[in-house]
Formats: sequence, structure tokens, C-alpha cells
Amino acid sequence: MSTWIIVLIVVVVLVLIAAAVLVPRLRRKAAERKREQAQQHLLESQNSAVEAERERAAAQEQVAAARRERAEAEQRAAEADRASRERMAEADRLGERAREHHERATKLNPELDQSDR
Repeated sequence: MSTWIIVLIVVVVLVLIAAAVLVPRLRRKAAERKREQAQQHLLESQNSAVEAERERAAAQEQVAAARRERAEAEQRAAEADRASRERMAEADRLGERAREHHERATKLNPELDQSDR
């Protein structure tokens, strides 16, 4: 056999041995990278879930505040409506009283009615 064939066989054997040693090491490194990426994604997922829950809580607080403000506004409107009805009733009572006094005054002195016109 010629020496170049022996050298070629030795080189091929060395390459095969190197590949046999390096391939498992490369696979372990690739698997470790994948585990690290998976852990990073898991951490980001947890952070996103916490942020989503925080946003959800803030939105619920905002809804509750809006409902509270709406209820307070409705209560103020109801109170204002009640107060205005009471004032209208009082104005009606005072107007009726003024009409009654005018009628009495006219009965007592009919000339007063003509001087008003």
C-alpha cells in the first residue's frame, strides 16, 4: 500500500474520532442553549402574566371608579331634582297664598282690583 493511502486512512480515522468526540459535545451545548432559551421564555411569560394581571386590576379599579362617579352623579341629580320639586311646590303654595290674599283684598275693597289693571 502506498503511503498516501495510509495517510488518508489515518486522517479519515482521526476525523471520525474527532467527530465522535465533538458531536456529543455540540449536541449538549445545543441542548443547554435550548434549555436556557426555554427558561428565558418561561420567565418572560411569567413577567407578561404579572403585567397582564396588573393591567387587569387597574382596569377593574378604573371601572369601579367610573361606576362610583356615575352613582354619585345620579345621587346629586336626584337630590337636585327633589330640591327643585320642593321649591316648585313652595312656589305654588306661595302663589296660591298670594291669589287668596288678592281675592280677600278684592272682596274687602273691589276698587283695588280695578286699580291693578
